[in-house]
Amino acid sequence: MEDDAIDYLIEKLIESGLDIESFYRRMSLNFEYGLKLVREKTGQRQFFVNKKMLASPEDYIANLLKTSMKSQTQNN
Repeated sequence: MEDDAIDYLIEKLIESGLDIESFYRRMSLNFEYGLKLVREKTGQRQFFVNKKMLASPEDYIANLLKTSMKSQTQNN
């Protein structure tokens, strides 16, 4: 996890007013299925978590899939 991601999480935790467990559940819902899909489609198992990923998980995951598909097409 990159420094900007840690800062972003702290900021969002404070703003949300949620306890840490509720905040974690809420955040993991944003990534659980998307990253599982990326893993299944691309084989990628490690992800660098940064602020951009946390702020816009759908866009980040879509970009990972698009980049992977483009690479697979070029390699064939």
